[in-house]
Amino acid sequence: MQSNYAVMICHIIANQQLQDSVRMSAGLALKNSLAKSHSCIGILADQQTKHVIKTNILPLLATKPRNVANIISQLVATMAKIDIPLGDADDIVTTLVDNITKRHHPSNVKQVALQTIGYMCESMQSGLLSTDQKNALLTAIIDGSRKEQLDVEVKLAAIKALYNSLEFIRGNFEISVERDFIIKVICDAATPNTSSTTELQVAAYECLNRVASLYYEKLEDYMTSILYNVSKRKSHSCRINISQMTLNGMSQASDPSIVLLSIEFWSTICDIEITRKKENMTPMFSFADKLMISIIPTLFKLMIKKHDKLEDDDEWDIPQAASNCLSLLASCCKELVVPPLIRLIDENLLTTNHVSWNQKEAAIIAFGSILNGPSKIKMKPPIEQILPTVLACTKDPNVHVRLAAIWTLTEIIKESSRVLDQPAALHDIMSAIKDGLGDPSQKVRHTACIAIIHCAERLKFSPNRLIDTGPLSKYTHSIILCLLDKSRTFDLQDDPYMQTVYEAIAAVVKHSTKCINEGLRSCGGAYYRQHNSTIRDSILGRNADAKYLFREWCDTVAVELDRCALGRCHYLLLSDKISVYSDRIMQLFFSILQLSQHECNTSMSVLVEDVFLLASAMIVSIGPQFECFVDELVPHVANLMLPLPNQDYRLCLLGIGIISDLCSTIPSAAKPHATLFMQLLLDNLGNDDLHRDLKPTSLSCFGDVAHALGPEFLPFVNTMMMIIQQAGNMQADQNDQDMVVYVDAIRVAMIEAFVGMLQGLGQDPYTQNVFLSHVNGFMLFVNSLVKDSARSDALNQAIFGLLGIYGNQVPISMLESVLHDLMIGNLKGGIYFSNRTKEIAQWAQKIIAPH
Repeated sequence: MQSNYAVMICHIIANQQLQDSVRMSAGLALKNSLAKSHSCIGILADQQTKHVIKTNILPLLATKPRNVANIISQLVATMAKIDIPLGDADDIVTTLVDNITKRHHPSNVKQVALQTIGYMCESMQSGLLSTDQKNALLTAIIDGSRKEQLDVEVKLAAIKALYNSLEFIRGNFEISVERDFIIKVICDAATPNTSSTTELQVAAYECLNRVASLYYEKLEDYMTSILYNVSKRKSHSCRINISQMTLNGMSQASDPSIVLLSIEFWSTICDIEITRKKENMTPMFSFADKLMISIIPTLFKLMIKKHDKLEDDDEWDIPQAASNCLSLLASCCKELVVPPLIRLIDENLLTTNHVSWNQKEAAIIAFGSILNGPSKIKMKPPIEQILPTVLACTKDPNVHVRLAAIWTLTEIIKESSRVLDQPAALHDIMSAIKDGLGDPSQKVRHTACIAIIHCAERLKFSPNRLIDTGPLSKYTHSIILCLLDKSRTFDLQDDPYMQTVYEAIAAVVKHSTKCINEGLRSCGGAYYRQHNSTIRDSILGRNADAKYLFREWCDTVAVELDRCALGRCHYLLLSDKISVYSDRIMQLFFSILQLSQHECNTSMSVLVEDVFLLASAMIVSIGPQFECFVDELVPHVANLMLPLPNQDYRLCLLGIGIISDLCSTIPSAAKPHATLFMQLLLDNLGNDDLHRDLKPTSLSCFGDVAHALGPEFLPFVNTMMMIIQQAGNMQADQNDQDMVVYVDAIRVAMIEAFVGMLQGLGQDPYTQNVFLSHVNGFMLFVNSLVKDSARSDALNQAIFGLLGIYGNQVPISMLESVLHDLMIGNLKGGIYFSNRTKEIAQWAQKIIAPH
């Protein structure tokens, strides 16, 4: 059936009396059929059918309608992809080579053949072609791209084919004569002349960049420059100077594409040399170091804009590319870039009173671009010298200069946080940032928010403790008020800016000191009132931008709540305010969940995820004060865990997390819902269609429920032990790494569930005694895990945690019968323990050792 179909399609494609559109459709249909049946049992498996197809199709590479020929080209490339691994593609290769090298063939035939070679090389692995086939195809490509080829369209097709074939011709690049010729062909095509075109030059530069990426170790002889001489082959017959050619491409080319590709060449060189220096690889030619003195002024000139217009963020233009290349050059050459660049900045910013806005902008951005390269010590004097000018430029009349200044100020904060240690400098920086928040330009405001985020992160203290005051303390209140003021009048179409506003508020709150309490007290009410009304109205109006902004608002509130949970003293200071906010937040929370029942899409799914994360943060932070919301929340959690079609499994994970939070934080409120929680978790374990990650999480959550219920968990014990026994029987194929990880996670979850039961039932002597009948068997299972050296750090932590809990809960005689010396010794020997694991091990040993 397939054979008859293929032969029929071939006849349609070959029939020149039919319309081109019909032949093209037939060609695409046959190509797609061949691609789908890409195997020995496909259409081409029958030799007679294959012969008919090739006999009809290969001559059509010379067909005149170009749109039909393009489809034939794709079809032949697909046939080659099938036949080459079978060693049955010599006729295809021969046809393509003849179509290019025979002088009597017209231009269109040569172009289509070269295009076909490009398609073949683009879609195949290089090892599939034999050496003879590679050489034949390369010979044809070079024939089409040589300088003597006067047809520019043929030469363009050849250079594009060469680009796709570069990975295939590694063997040819090992032979100096052949390599010389290939590089010369590319450089000749990249050089402007009377018979050249911009499109050809662009294709040649793309090819050259790919050569640099693939064959850096072969470039030395072709980068010879009048600035330095590294050529070891004095008899080098072709005068090739890639370095000078690409520098000219940056400084002299009139076409923006050639300029961008020339910049990309040096970005590629810098990327390669950064990696080689870091990994101490050889050969290392240090092209960037040697030519840096010419590259820097060239890049700087390219950074000087010609138009007084703010570009779109997504627009990759020459100044952006030059700035990026300069940053890579700094990362590659380190301290070497500082003197020549500082000289340029002096000339264009520091020592000149009358300088154009674009020169000033370029100088500021150039300085910001190099900050991540040289050492902090080396950059300290230049930063101290230039910082006052950068701060002054944040008030410049020109928006380009203001934006450049606030961006460079952000880079200074990121890369040289020591400047923030100086009170006077910090004061000036914070003043400039606050001015930026009020700038008429959205881009300046956006960048000022990013500066605040980095400033808060650089001045943060230990995440596990709160201190009374810090360097940012005196500015915290005014910054938050300023950010809130900006968010109060936001435009929903300005959502990228609003996102950074919320992120900035969250960063300040997260990394602040206790002094923020009064600030939150004074501004918190307005903050929640504003968003409770505005965003809810927008959400209920199904506004996509509002949903996005509400997500950011959720994240910000969650950060504040996390801080409230950080220290008991801090919580007490804010508990009265949080209880007021919690009512408003949860009202909005339930409104969103009600809406989500009627609107199911990706946007709403992500929003639901964020509001549940916010609920989780509230449960943990305000604890017992959340109890009044539990009865209304639980049905939503149950809905979240229902196995609905196309339901994101991460939502179910969130539901499990909420159950865990409720049981751990408010056990009294969780108890009335324990039966429902158990049923939801059991349903998860019994549903083989659910995502695999849900199983360990559900199993672990049983331990939280057991801990919350205490002695009341006893009716569930037999069911749980049967589940744990079944889970314990799972074994992983050691060759299947995903399964090994999964089984390890199941074992961790089993231990966590068992620990929860041990702690919960241990609260009453009767239930503890009943549960002891299960302990011995489980500990023997754990002992078998200990004898397996292939354990994750998480599993080690779980085992040590179990031992510590076990020592506290179970009579000494049981310890002696189960926890013998071999078990402890085995755990301690030959396996990597993280610092956290070592801490848990030491705690467990302190409990067990006295026994």
